[in-house]
Amino acid sequence: MRNSQHAGRRTGWGLVALVAVAVSSLVGCSKIRARAQMQDGNKAYKEGAYEEALARFEQGLSLDRKATFAFRSVGLSAMALFRPGDTSPANLKWADKAISAFQTYLKDYPNDEKVEEWMVSLWVTSERYEKAIDYLKQQKRNHPGEPKYNTAIVSILIKAAHFQEAYAFADQYSGKDAKIYYTIATSAWGKSYGDPTTRYEDRVAIVDLGLKAVQRAVDLRPDFSDAMVYFNLLYREKAKVDLDPERQKQWLAQADEWRAKAIALREAQKAKPGSTAASAAAPTKG
Repeated sequence: MRNSQHAGRRTGWGLVALVAVAVSSLVGCSKIRARAQMQDGNKAYKEGAYEEALARFEQGLSLDRKATFAFRSVGLSAMALFRPGDTSPANLKWADKAISAFQTYLKDYPNDEKVEEWMVSLWVTSERYEKAIDYLKQQKRNHPGEPKYNTAIVSILIKAAHFQEAYAFADQYSGKDAKIYYTIATSAWGKSYGDPTTRYEDRVAIVDLGLKAVQRAVDLRPDFSDAMVYFNLLYREKAKVDLDPERQKQWLAQADEWRAKAIALREAQKAKPGSTAASAAAPTKG
């Protein structure tokens, strides 16, 4: 009887071992098949066959759910199929799929800043600004003292044409960053100068806010010549929206004054030994 029991135990353990080997073999085969699918996905992606690439990457993940690095490739393939500016459900599904894949990927690879940028850009280009802002505000709370989130939030608020909110946010979180206020000022000028669909009342408010922002930038950085250039440009916009001919002359005179200041400051900066002139990227003409 005792020998029979021992034999039964040996048989039982043998079956367990066989099952374990079989399972291990199946897992190994699944991983091999998953890698093959992902390699085919890479090939399709390089050839511009993004839907096929997406299908291959998703098939690979279904075979090996631990290969979470592949969610990056899923996101990139779906993002390549998305067309910014098209808000139809058929197009937005690609943005949603890409965002979902990037979110899953970031759970295991939270330090991939590029993927974070792509995800936020998808919210912005699909005109879901609030989702982008909510995400960035959460990241700001998770990374206190990291200025890039303040800049990104202000940029998206401006993109959404929420100029007053952008200025209020800058005051609250970036009160000593001249570049933030400069960004608001340049965007305000661009909206007034380049968007003919802007209502008159909104245009007046945007120009005034731009002047307020550029004043703040110059107060914080008196040698900020690019900001002075936008004083010139914004005063010219102010002259366009003011219906009083006498005040128009005053705004144009102030524009000329700030243009002269900007030119003089740049010349002085160029003349300093070993110094680099302020960026020449800003326009100087009215």
